[in-house]
Amino acid sequence: MKNIIDLLGKTVKFVHTENDHFFEEQGKITDVTLNIQGKHHITLESKECFLLESLVEFEILENDLVGDALEGLITDNKEFIDSLSKPLFSVS
Repeated sequence: MKNIIDLLGKTVKFVHTENDHFFEEQGKITDVTLNIQGKHHITLESKECFLLESLVEFEILENDLVGDALEGLITDNKEFIDSLSKPLFSVS
């Protein structure tokens, strides 16, 4: 990665340590903070901030545009999709 700004919007996976424990994180980078001393930070989905130099096994994941689009369609049309599984009329 030539430019840290290129990470914006990318989905990444990495491992970080906290209190001598290892944690795997995955998500979309929504914020990049640049520091004059080179201690740059990234934020995943506007929630948790991580010091870039302290991350191990850093990997940029391929974005699944088709999967993201389908997930959006399903989420936006959940009531309609749920209604398809209900009978139109009942027989007594």
